[in-house]
Amino acid sequence: MSECLSHEIARLAGRLGDFLAATFPQAEGVLLQNLAFLRANAQAPRRPCSPAKETEPLEQLTGPLALTQSEVDLVLLAGMPEEHEGYAAVLRSLHPRGEPRPPAGLAAQLLHDGSRVEFRSWFETSSVRRLGIVRVTGTSPFFERSLELADDLWPALHGIQVWLGFVPAVEGAAPSFGLSDWLGKPPAARASRAFRDARPCSILLTGDSEEAAFQRGLALVQYSGRQAAGVRWTGPLEADRFRTLLLHALVRRSVLVLRLSPADGAGQSEIPETGLHPDALVVCARTGSAAFRRGRPLLGLAVERLAPSARREMWRAALPAFADSADLLAARYPVEPAAAAEIASDLASVAATDERPAEFGDVAQAVRTRTTATLTSRQRISWLA
Repeated sequence: MSECLSHEIARLAGRLGDFLAATFPQAEGVLLQNLAFLRANAQAPRRPCSPAKETEPLEQLTGPLALTQSEVDLVLLAGMPEEHEGYAAVLRSLHPRGEPRPPAGLAAQLLHDGSRVEFRSWFETSSVRRLGIVRVTGTSPFFERSLELADDLWPALHGIQVWLGFVPAVEGAAPSFGLSDWLGKPPAARASRAFRDARPCSILLTGDSEEAAFQRGLALVQYSGRQAAGVRWTGPLEADRFRTLLLHALVRRSVLVLRLSPADGAGQSEIPETGLHPDALVVCARTGSAAFRRGRPLLGLAVERLAPSARREMWRAALPAFADSADLLAARYPVEPAAAAEIASDLASVAATDERPAEFGDVAQAVRTRTTATLTSRQRISWLA
């Protein structure tokens, strides 16, 4: 858990307590209990924020986006009910509709001295609103609506490694053996520099297969020294969910690598506006299937078929036991490095189960099994670059 985030919440709890005490000087009953809870948490002794080896998740969100203190306080206010059930109870007692969330009217009073016009004008044009960090939910009049954070953002701000419930993420190392020539060419080198510099741009990686482009994108980000957050997405990409994906990648100091597959019958998938996202983004798609809106630099990169020498290098690295057969493997099975890594894993499982070394015939069987599994699934995955 982030001690610095807890310190910030305690600071805001004290501010909320002072506001309620000034607004209701003759507090009693539930309100009096709430004031006592807020003051106790604001004044509770806490461990000082220790010097972190890495940037705090909250700072990783607020720094690159240049959020103002008012925007940071709004993020904290929206996150309070996720911090402690006591805060949720306090906010429920203050909400016109009894919801355990801060209402917009409370934020106007706490952060903008009660001016509803000023608050709404500020909020509607703020970065936290435009980026989807804080959203307004409900159908009641605006100032009775609830303020909520983007999905699963609060645990991420605490440094808890949880991902979004509506889509799984592919994280970890991506196989890059056999890609040295491709990674060294100017287009890939240019994209790698953009990742290292956290340059706000979009990288469009295209080929005959979305999955091949996706695996190349993961390997390219890893080669640049950055961490990738890979997501496979099929069908239309809603703007709200896209913004949430970008936020989670930003908090984790990761580059979002998005495999985009159009819905059945759809010719293209449109990428929503990336707006203020301060880092690079990778979109992996079949050639001609992705459409971008204007307003952000776009760099193109193609998935080139691996040369025979690269395929030999790949098979030697993936299957060291069959290094002498690398020429034959390269000629017979021109797969992508990710596929070669899966075949190597399959052979290791066969060897461990049968308690014998893997044989050359096992390679052919593994390829056939993987190809059959691919063809019978609904994912469009090609074994060829």
